[in-house]
Amino acid sequence: MVSAAFETSLGQLDEAGVQIVDVTIPELEHAAAAEYAILLAEASAVHDGRYREHRAEYGLEIRRYLATGDAVLAIDYIRALRHCRRFRRDVEALMPPFDALLMPAAPGPAPRGLASTGDASFCAPWSFAGVPAIALPSGVAADGLPQSVQLVAAPWREATLLRAARFVEPVLAFGSQPR
Repeated sequence: MVSAAFETSLGQLDEAGVQIVDVTIPELEHAAAAEYAILLAEASAVHDGRYREHRAEYGLEIRRYLATGDAVLAIDYIRALRHCRRFRRDVEALMPPFDALLMPAAPGPAPRGLASTGDASFCAPWSFAGVPAIALPSGVAADGLPQSVQLVAAPWREATLLRAARFVEPVLAFGSQPR
């Protein structure tokens, strides 16, 4: 589903004269796991005192999340931080010939309702690497829910990213209303 929508976006950009180059992003498949370990450990550390005093006020899902963070070993946290630095260096090395990378923003359309903001796993590596990224609407899935792509730029290239987004957004010509 996302693949077809993403291919449509690539086709639109190709027709608009954008040079499309397929790239392999080193260590991308491991970035999400490392980022998750860091996120869990740091969330647990930040909430430590408050959580002990106000545990009953935390929702069940957050309590599970913090308990998982408590179980992250220091060595695993340090390995994840090292991976984060390597991933950022790899992304920095990959970016010079490009204004931005284009990829799906999520593995599927937005979720229905307000219970969830959706799956952020496709966005997490860029937050993890500390590089700028922006999501743009790109279509509506068969069920009427919106889909999007994201543009990612090199560190400290926010202005380049925003220029790219300003160009890409009208090319994708998203004008539908999600249901």
